[in-house]
Amino acid sequence: MTGAGGPRTLVVLSFNRSGSNYLSDLLAALPFVASQTEVFNPRAVQVHSFQDGEASVRARLHRVAAQLGVDLPDPAADLRSLMTHPPLVARVRAEPLAAIACLAAYNARPLSALKIFPHHLPVAAVDRLLGDPRILPCALLRNPLDTFISMEKRRLSGAFRGVDTTALRPVLSPRRYRRFLRGRVPWLDLMRRHRHRLHLALSYEALVALPDDAARATALRRHLGDFDQGAPLLPIRPAPPQDRAGTWSDKIANAGDFARGCADLGLVPGADLAPWPEPLTAL
Repeated sequence: MTGAGGPRTLVVLSFNRSGSNYLSDLLAALPFVASQTEVFNPRAVQVHSFQDGEASVRARLHRVAAQLGVDLPDPAADLRSLMTHPPLVARVRAEPLAAIACLAAYNARPLSALKIFPHHLPVAAVDRLLGDPRILPCALLRNPLDTFISMEKRRLSGAFRGVDTTALRPVLSPRRYRRFLRGRVPWLDLMRRHRHRLHLALSYEALVALPDDAARATALRRHLGDFDQGAPLLPIRPAPPQDRAGTWSDKIANAGDFARGCADLGLVPGADLAPWPEPLTAL
């Protein structure tokens, strides 16, 4: 996935609480992929992955800052201060393609990867970015009701990752759920506009249905190409315990009332307002 235009970058379009952290960890297990996280997060330039030590992350941040003409106040500052340096965050988000190209060149691997959520960049900016031939768009979709429940459980637990929330059973509001679904529409429309360029359209449910971490990483390798000619997978960070409840009705305290409220609003639990029209990538 290199050529005259330089190395490629897999841009994962997804939503919070949709399994993108786990996907980033699986991609990091592929020796030919430099897997990063939320480069365009409005709070911090996140260029690290499970495989990276602090020195590697610092080097990436310094390279991007130099390329974009940003002075870092103290090169020896703690890592969090560098990641959250306001001028760097602002410049990276103002020049996303330049930041991606800089990281891809520095990573020196056939493929880099990062993810973009709706609050990271304006839709118009992502539209322009996805038209660049160096970008390989990927969609990661999860049942929206499970995503909504996960968001509510995260709010109750106060933890983003690595917490078993099975015992938490939030009370859901059908009207809040409708607002949540409406908020997803512009981002889903963006994915649909670029659906013919999507390199992957992944279902989180289909991905985790595979037997184990290695099987999931191997499935991704098969679709991305085996640049390392069968080299062993790198260590995979185990998926943290989260929610072991079965169906959505087992995860909340008011399943009956919520289902009736959704019916009154014309909502189908687990379905977006405009369902994905294309077949998803077969894993």
